[in-house]
Amino acid sequence: MARIRDDEAFRRKRDAILDVADRLMIIKGYESLAITDLMTEAGISKGALYHYFTSKRAVLAALLDRRLDRWEAALAPLANGAEPAAERLRTVLRALAMIKAEDRSFLISVLRGLYREDNAIVQTTARAGMADRLLPLLSMIINDGRADGSFAVTAPEPTARVVISLLQECSDRIARLLIDIADGRGSARAIEAQAAAYVEALHRILGAPPGTLDFVEPADLRRWIRAARTARSAAADTSPEAVEGQATIGLGTSTGSVRVRHQPASDPNRPAPSPEPARATRPAARRPAGSGRSSGSGTPARRTASRPQSAGSGRGTSRS
Repeated sequence: MARIRDDEAFRRKRDAILDVADRLMIIKGYESLAITDLMTEAGISKGALYHYFTSKRAVLAALLDRRLDRWEAALAPLANGAEPAAERLRTVLRALAMIKAEDRSFLISVLRGLYREDNAIVQTTARAGMADRLLPLLSMIINDGRADGSFAVTAPEPTARVVISLLQECSDRIARLLIDIADGRGSARAIEAQAAAYVEALHRILGAPPGTLDFVEPADLRRWIRAARTARSAAADTSPEAVEGQATIGLGTSTGSVRVRHQPASDPNRPAPSPEPARATRPAARRPAGSGRSSGSGTPARRTASRPQSAGSGRGTSRS
């Protein structure tokens, strides 16, 4: 007889696994997190884990999708406000920047893994998911802006798609520059210049007066830059004390402040431990160089904007 799945129990268990994965990725980073780490912390077997997620990549995709749902829920009331269109658009974009800032610990921890070539499908799916969620909100605001004279546009929805592409390109470019900073190569000035250029382009696309849509604050950029530099320093020090510090700092996000057990990730550039003192009866054995720790208020809505369902954008239990 076929086994009947309890969908509510399945969802609760899946969310519980994602909660654990969220915390572990903040501590270890995507690349250093092993599936066995997740199994141990979640208290489940490999078979049970693969019942919910087919791979670590699928876990990352689900974590991003869950965040996009939360971000959309926070932005929708702001998009439906009674303020002039230009003010609403700036408010929505500023709110999105602040929401991402609240998730900074997680986003920094998965940044490098997300931009790996073998995770291109995860990045592409996340971009499409964000575009699907933003399109009805921005189309509505831009249409209102055309009506009230805030924006000099003729086709609100196509213009909204252009704006979304601009915003995503800005986000991608800054993300890659943050990775450069984490690698000791990037420049804070380059990030500031890129952000300013994209904000200027946004004004030009919408025909808005300069300054009316400024949503990037220099202080925000500086905090992201500091976080990237901190991640670099933390990666260079994998002592138990350093990792404990990362756990305490990194968990101050919307995911909660639960401390989890963890093993520090290995650093291939870290020297091997010194040999132990010799005993009287035999010489001390030197550890091989590869030994050590294992390797990661919104206003009531006046309208309801429906989100189009693009082909292949459905949310399943896992993604490759």
